[in-house]
Amino acid sequence: MKYLIIGNFRSGTWYLHDKLVKDYNLISFNEIFYGNQYDVNDRLEEYSKTENCIAKIFPVQFVSKDDNILSICSKFCKVADKIIYTQRINTKEQVVSYAVASLQNDSLYSTPWLKDRNVYEDKLSDETLDKAFKRLEKNDQFIQKLFDIFPGKVYTLEKDFEFEPYPNKYEYNGNWQLPYEFKMLGENNA
Repeated sequence: MKYLIIGNFRSGTWYLHDKLVKDYNLISFNEIFYGNQYDVNDRLEEYSKTENCIAKIFPVQFVSKDDNILSICSKFCKVADKIIYTQRINTKEQVVSYAVASLQNDSLYSTPWLKDRNVYEDKLSDETLDKAFKRLEKNDQFIQKLFDIFPGKVYTLEKDFEFEPYPNKYEYNGNWQLPYEFKMLGENNA
């Protein structure tokens, strides 16, 4: 069985990934587009030929024109036996979490995405939060399109996973206003 997790950053993809790897003894391709150290067609071929595996897709990690990003993601979806999506209800918390992890990723600290990362003590600027929102928004747009074409099981962080916030969770106390909440997968556009 080939599993494919498609989600936005900070929506529980690693929690789900690690659980499935453990439960089903899966071979992991991790974040298939992360780092661009692999040729995407080679990764697709390798994923296609591997049984009992799992990969994660964050569409915006594949740097290309929008149509090409959707095309490449679609190729992985066509090969997958089971497509799983993750999402998060609280978009503002997602933006804050992503902004903090992104800032830490720019530092020398090597694991900003994980629960053992350093505690972030600085204040977040509106500019940093706007930038984080725009990247998450772009990824969300791809995810919505992929879901329309390749529906699958949807897990929502706040509803479907055990609530275990990282001990180093950043508490945002600023006044930045979220432009809008991301639409939940499968919701009607009306």
